[in-house]
Amino acid sequence: MAAAVLMYLSGRALQRTVEGFARAPVGCTTTLEFDAADTFTLYIETKGTIGDVGGDCAGNGASYDLAAGSLPPLTLTLEDATGAKVSLGASSGYRYDTARFVGTAVATATVRPGSYLLTVSGNTTDAAVAVGRDPEVESAVLRASAAAAALLAVLVGAALFLLAGRRRPTPPDTHFDDELWRPQLPVASMPPLPERPILTVPTAAPWAPPQLPLREPPGALPPPDWWTEPPA
Repeated sequence: MAAAVLMYLSGRALQRTVEGFARAPVGCTTTLEFDAADTFTLYIETKGTIGDVGGDCAGNGASYDLAAGSLPPLTLTLEDATGAKVSLGASSGYRYDTARFVGTAVATATVRPGSYLLTVSGNTTDAAVAVGRDPEVESAVLRASAAAAALLAVLVGAALFLLAGRRRPTPPDTHFDDELWRPQLPVASMPPLPERPILTVPTAAPWAPPQLPLREPPGALPPPDWWTEPPA
């Protein structure tokens, strides 16, 4: 997923870089402002749209789309703020093709910060000249990162596959011949106990106190010898 995202961003980076190029219409002199010293590439664009660069140039704000084939013959002249011409070097012929712009590198120029005048001459206005750095620099870094992410994913996947395929070690034998105590197996894993006969124990009668025999009360005793009847 990371590789796919980086590849998508690389395409977006290329398109964003190309869209940010400075552009000059054919048949006009356009002022360019450079903020840093560097070597820039000049491209002849056969498809695209040029923004409003001011002035009364016929190609200002126009859209162009030439059929695929040879580039239109254009003459490019670049001068600094003092009117001195800047030497234009050869280019590698790099070509970009995005959804909105198609261009081919035709020259390079090494400049310092400041204002420059770019004059584009030719017999057609159905084209423009774009100026900018190599659009492949940022996208190439993202593509390399995507390739590295994809390679890392393959290596990690292969390592996990090998680890998953390894045979698990056999658990050690839990049978011991000595008499030492060892942790017992859980109740759920213990074998069932053998069935034993059920013995019936007779129940004794409840205890009660012994019953003594009842005796008749003794009869009346005779009066003693010294007893006399009271007088009437």
